[in-house]
Amino acid sequence: RAAGTSRAWGSLRSRSTSRAARLVAPGGFLALHSCSAAAQADAFFDASADGLRAERRETALIRAAGAGPDHPVHPALPETRYLKSLVFRLT
Repeated sequence: RAAGTSRAWGSLRSRSTSRAARLVAPGGFLALHSCSAAAQADAFFDASADGLRAERRETALIRAAGAGPDHPVHPALPETRYLKSLVFRLT
């Protein structure tokens, strides 16, 4: 079930990213965020990049971040690493 949930999440993220990229003017920025433990940071990045590729947009990853100090991550609990953020510049 987890694999199916992850694939569905990735597909939704990819489509959402693609739609959002259509609204960004050349030279603009697209900020994407997730507060879901359903996908790891790599899956979030991959799905976001897939959506940008679908729009054939040249991109530069400006920033990738996670939780701030007010949301500590416990090393033994991977689900506490749920906050993710990506900022792209689109041309």
